[in-house]
Amino acid sequence: MASSTVVTKNGEAFWNKMPGARHRANLNSMYDAWLLALEEAVGPQGWSPVFGVTTNGDRRVLQIVDWVGGAGAKPSITGYIGPSGIVPTAGAAVDIRGTQGLKGDQGDKGNTGNHGWSPQIRTTIDGERVVQELYDWTGGQGSKPATGYIGVSGLVSNIADASNIRGGKGDTGDTGPANELTIGTVESGATPSVTITGESPQQVLNFVLEKGDTGNTAWTPVYTAVADGERSILRIDDWTGGQGTKPATGYLGPLGVVANVGDALDIRGAPGSGSVSSVNEIDPDGSGNVALGIADIPGLEDALDNAGQVKTVAGKGPDGSGNVALVKGDVGLDNVDNTSDANKPVSSATLAALGNKIDAAEKGAALGVAPLDASGHVPAINLPSYVDDVLEYANFGALPGAGETGKIYVTLNDNKTWRWGGSAYVEISASPGSTDAVPEGSSNLYFTVARVRATVLTGLSLASSAAITASDTVLSAFGKLQKQITDLVSSLKPVATTGSYNDLDDKPSIPSDPGGGFAGVTATQTLTNKTLGAETKESVLDSGTAITINDAAVPWRHTTLTANRTATISLSVGVSRSIWINPSTYTVTWPANTVWKDGSAPELPASKWSLITITGRPGNTAGFAALIWSEE
Repeated sequence: MASSTVVTKNGEAFWNKMPGARHRANLNSMYDAWLLALEEAVGPQGWSPVFGVTTNGDRRVLQIVDWVGGAGAKPSITGYIGPSGIVPTAGAAVDIRGTQGLKGDQGDKGNTGNHGWSPQIRTTIDGERVVQELYDWTGGQGSKPATGYIGVSGLVSNIADASNIRGGKGDTGDTGPANELTIGTVESGATPSVTITGESPQQVLNFVLEKGDTGNTAWTPVYTAVADGERSILRIDDWTGGQGTKPATGYLGPLGVVANVGDALDIRGAPGSGSVSSVNEIDPDGSGNVALGIADIPGLEDALDNAGQVKTVAGKGPDGSGNVALVKGDVGLDNVDNTSDANKPVSSATLAALGNKIDAAEKGAALGVAPLDASGHVPAINLPSYVDDVLEYANFGALPGAGETGKIYVTLNDNKTWRWGGSAYVEISASPGSTDAVPEGSSNLYFTVARVRATVLTGLSLASSAAITASDTVLSAFGKLQKQITDLVSSLKPVATTGSYNDLDDKPSIPSDPGGGFAGVTATQTLTNKTLGAETKESVLDSGTAITINDAAVPWRHTTLTANRTATISLSVGVSRSIWINPSTYTVTWPANTVWKDGSAPELPASKWSLITITGRPGNTAGFAALIWSEE
């Protein structure tokens, strides 16, 4: 039997110094479990605001009334929810109610309308803000309303205009005591895990390392001893008997395979001084070889029996039970402090990131945040009741015996809405429809004819006699009209109501009839049923197409029409002119602003004489006109 030599370093085979695949896998698994334990470390519980709805004039705003659910000192900040966070006054807060539209005219009652649309709302992230997106409408009839985002005053189309529903960041809690974390047991198992036992600030980290699958059959090198000068080295020409990728060839070096022959290990020992007498008390045979069995080499049998067991971990051997006791420095965790969960130090960046996170326990919890379903939407069960709790019934008698708070009930027969008041249904007041349905108050009284007639003309001004215009108030128009009447009365000459014509002072002279038509008429006679007689000589005082009546005209005139005529009147206040007209078969067109005694211009009898008197009045030079007499 040829002699063989085991190449050793410090008395141990060189490959025992090289970690195998299973060793590396176990170490990697232990490292991954350690990272997982760090990721699942939970910091102090954050504080959640408790909101209350507060009235601010016609607005409704959210007020922070308390903080709940956190650890450490409760935040002291209070205030209201503004467009970008917490604001100190209700006036700067966001109005959660939409703006009221202008009141329209009451229309006729229509048919029962379509079912209303219910909004579908989900929470959406916009940078560091959290907003509500109205992404759909359901349950309605007719045209579906527009989608968008919930803004300060209602629906907006741009996400940047949406209201931020996220509260302000709470105060940083007090720093807890440092935690001492030590390495406990390291065991093998089907599933890798890391557990922490004990109470803070002294806790133990225990590892379970996954046992790997049986590896491939190892490769056996095929050596050839070759000379390198005076040295003898082993060249690896091939590998046999293994599975998987065949290792590279080369030369056997002190720590493994090397590519350069100069780095190979000299397998020749120092020159001997004689022959071998015995090895472990085994004598050589006739050729000088010593045949050794397994039992002949001390410790070899035990080594073979213990093959595959843990020899060392991080340079430490197992105890009598096969366990290896490690400290944090043995696995590269020298810089890890063994502190409690509440007092583990974190970096500023990590602390800022944790401040923007939501605790898992708050999802779906009271005063927490709504979770999202698989489609990224808020489930209906987490939406407030006013979103879709509008219930319709045929009539009032069909309503449930006991209603629910927060729901709206609609009776379809009269289109009224109701809410549950705790013991009975209370109608939700809608638009009254008309003032007939609104009782009169004590301050804002209704308009009535009787009240208008009894209204005192407080503030009446009699300073102006200008013409009344469409822009004047009633009070201003009364003042102008009274001023015009007062000026007219003061401008008229005094007229006696008794006595004869000759008793009048400053009486006007009555002209004689230019045509002799007044012959025989005395001052005490009247013109009733008087005829002018056939002897009257016609004298046409107005020629052309117009009849001109002004201050310069003589007080009495007469004309027989020879064509249709248009009258022009321009008289000063109180100036009167009279004219006899025989229209023959023609007509007279009077100014449109002439005020006639009987309400409209008279029809003059054809081919007969008629007497018309016109007097100028304030603000209207066309004056007052009256038909005094017409020939029968």
